[in-house]
Amino acid sequence: MTDRRAAGWTTVALLAVVGLVGAAAPSNAGPGEAGGTASATQLGRGGEVTAAVGAGGNAGSGGPGASQAGATTSSAGLLTRHWRGPLSGSGCPGVGAEAPGVTEAPNDLYELVEVNNRTEPPTETVLSRTCFPPEAAPPVTPPPPPPPTLAEITAIAQEAIPVPAVTLNPRVDGLTGLDTWLWHGGPTEVSATASVRGYAVTATMTAGRFYWDMDGAGLDPRNRLVEAARPGSEAQPAATHLYELKGDYQVLTQVVWDGAWTFTGPGGAIASGTLPTIRATGSRAYHVAEATAVLVD
Repeated sequence: MTDRRAAGWTTVALLAVVGLVGAAAPSNAGPGEAGGTASATQLGRGGEVTAAVGAGGNAGSGGPGASQAGATTSSAGLLTRHWRGPLSGSGCPGVGAEAPGVTEAPNDLYELVEVNNRTEPPTETVLSRTCFPPEAAPPVTPPPPPPPTLAEITAIAQEAIPVPAVTLNPRVDGLTGLDTWLWHGGPTEVSATASVRGYAVTATMTAGRFYWDMDGAGLDPRNRLVEAARPGSEAQPAATHLYELKGDYQVLTQVVWDGAWTFTGPGGAIASGTLPTIRATGSRAYHVAEATAVLVD
């Protein structure tokens, strides 16, 4: 339906469009380049789980990087239209400027609004404005709730990822000249579900890269790190490290998670995409004793 006034009503476009989930494809960070905006290089003695949303870059041989969230891979039911009104102070005249068949006052002004929930934040466009008498008013329905944001989905994933324990052998004290075995003893696949404003969200994550800093210098690509592409086990370690000097060390371990998300919601709305890189980091103190050879006659 369109407005029949001589001057006409102008279609109004409101708000600017912003990408729902960082619509750029992931880029790569080379050795020595730290990707992402979240840092895991400064820790206490416990641990943390951080998500790197922003600057792109996959973890390469130089150390932990961060991959940017990918574009939405599918979406449906996120573009809706609804009538809004009656608008206060609309000033619709009585005769000649209303919908067909309207012959007398009072009349009210309504807007046909299109809501695009495929953008973050959602955008709204007024498609038309029309005067209606009360008995012929269009059905007024509320817009659907805004869908989960990437930040909300990422937070759900972060909550499900555990801080990794530093697993090594020898377990208590290391020895100079003896390889210390390293492996990831936690899960390598994690899933999480939650409800956000009526949308059912599912996030699935897989651990794909593992890093160890053996002297507490920090998990920075410029530092010498031990790395592996598999978790390993106590019987078959993912990596080893040889201490040459005795002392007390702070060992840091980091597990790099990648994943994907989906949600379903009101009116059959559905969407999916990729998660930003999530890094889980743990630490522990580790004493290394000196092994001394003794000659026996």
